[in-house]
Amino acid sequence: MKNILFASSECVPFIKTGGLADVVGSLPKYFDKTKYDVRVVLPRYNCMFQKWKDMMEYVDHFYMNLAGEDRYVGIMKCEYEGITFYFIDNEYYFNGFAPYDGDPKWNIEKFAFFSKAVLSILPRELVKLSDETVQSEIGKDVLIFEKAQRLPLMITTDSVCDLPESLIKEFNISICPYYVCTDHGRFLDEREIKADELLPHLLEGDSGFSQPPDVIDYERFFAENLTETQNIIHIAMAKHASDGYANAKEAAKSFENVTVIDSGHLSSSLGLIVLYAASMAENHATRSEVVKTVKYLRRYISSAFIIDSTHMMCQSGHISKKIQILCDALLLHPIIVLRKSKMVVGSIEMGNFAHVAKRYVRKVLLHPRNIDTRILFITYAGIDEKSLKYIQDLVQQYCPFERVYLQKASSAIACNCGPGSFGLLFMKKNDALITFSESSKTNMPE
Repeated sequence: MKNILFASSECVPFIKTGGLADVVGSLPKYFDKTKYDVRVVLPRYNCMFQKWKDMMEYVDHFYMNLAGEDRYVGIMKCEYEGITFYFIDNEYYFNGFAPYDGDPKWNIEKFAFFSKAVLSILPRELVKLSDETVQSEIGKDVLIFEKAQRLPLMITTDSVCDLPESLIKEFNISICPYYVCTDHGRFLDEREIKADELLPHLLEGDSGFSQPPDVIDYERFFAENLTETQNIIHIAMAKHASDGYANAKEAAKSFENVTVIDSGHLSSSLGLIVLYAASMAENHATRSEVVKTVKYLRRYISSAFIIDSTHMMCQSGHISKKIQILCDALLLHPIIVLRKSKMVVGSIEMGNFAHVAKRYVRKVLLHPRNIDTRILFITYAGIDEKSLKYIQDLVQQYCPFERVYLQKASSAIACNCGPGSFGLLFMKKNDALITFSESSKTNMPE
């Protein structure tokens, strides 16, 4: 549940001089109470009707420095029409016959006091201080919102992680969407457009390319999630494959408790790292422990994708038009791998789908003794069920896995690799001790 606090100089029915009071008095009622805890704080004016003052109960008080003098700050509270209202009490500032008077300097000082008092009663971690502010002067953690139980650590990532919705929910992974830009507009990846909707338009010649969230998008995303957790580790797509990592890194500078890591991978190979990190967070690992393990594990991820048609790669600028024409003419299918956070062509296969898929699977699973066989993602774009079954059978033949997830690529990934592409994404054996809950098994596709 998200917490929202309206701070206002007036609010109906308690005090009103104009339209501001009407807005602040009515707007909180229209929020969905199952999603938002909305409250209001305003001055406790002496000129309020006595019936309103009689409804208030004492919460707390403290002394706050303003302009070199300690000022009393009292906190009163009442419930009205399902909304909680708080009142800042100080007779020196709020003892007049009206909320505002004719002296602008006095009004400035009065509402400077009110503003600082409001900041002082907020939880300390929500208040960003300037270099000149003394920490003890602000953020006294007076109880305004009942302290919700926040997670000690949350793992976040981007929509290009290509994880099943069941695992995202199970491990409480928060997703920041990429954008997909087409001839018809810009859409949020997986929220407003999916690969199955996008690919037919691309095959007809429409343009389409992915775009990472910008810095402001990430700042909003982090701020929203910090209402539910004390710390965030955001695991981004390979830094040389997208500007997402750089944008998230820049956004994280606005927060003391957000860490951004380059996964070195993309699609479900990024998703695998996210799952391992989320599993650690679920088992109460510290932020530094998760960061250290993620940086260790990324070298053990097998991340290779075979591309059916190079048209999309050419359109997105990953290969030249000459290379694309040559691949079409010779039935060449590049295998794209991730090395040091860069997409490179690892090898090239020649022939039709059946022959190419068999050689690719055999090559990727060539040394089964070195493979962590707990989880395999077969992540694909625009492949029919018969072809998927053929790939599954090949995998079973060369290296059986405990859990195999057939995962559709997100639209942001699909618009770069194109239809007919797929990857076998898994972890190689390593020394990291990470377990997954048994409930994950129940969410596997048949």
